[in-house]
Formats: sequence, structure tokens, C-alpha cells
Amino acid sequence: MDLFKDIRDASNEIGESIHDATDAIKKEAEKDAKIAMEKARLFALKHELKNEIQSMISDEKEDIENCVSSLDQIESILK
Repeated sequence: MDLFKDIRDASNEIGESIHDATDAIKKEAEKDAKIAMEKARLFALKHELKNEIQSMISDEKEDIENCVSSLDQIESILK
């Protein structure tokens, strides 16, 4: 009977070890998924900000070109 008890105890230990390993893998996978989601969010934010900055630069460039054109018109009137 001790043999069966030893086998049952060993089986229980193996089961607990498998359960612990599964939990550890699950926690690591959840952590990795959170990191991946944060990276994706930051990547999207980076591109959104890049587009906004490019638009702002384009608007400023257009304003400067309009100012230069206005100055050229004023200069031609004054001549």
C-alpha cells in the first residue's frame, strides 16, 4: 500500500508542478501581451504626432510664402 501512496504523492507533486509552470507561463504571456499593446499604442501615437507636425510645418511654410508674396507686392507698389 505504501507504493500506491508514493505513486499518488508523486503524481500530485507532478500535477502541482505542471499547474505552477502553467500559471507562470500564463503570467509571462499576459505581461508580454501588455507590453506589445503599449508598444503598438506608442507606435500609433508617434505616427499621429508626426502627421500633425508635418501639417503644422506645411501651414507655416504656406504662411511664410504668403508673407513673402505680400512683401513683393508692396515693394512693387512702392517702386
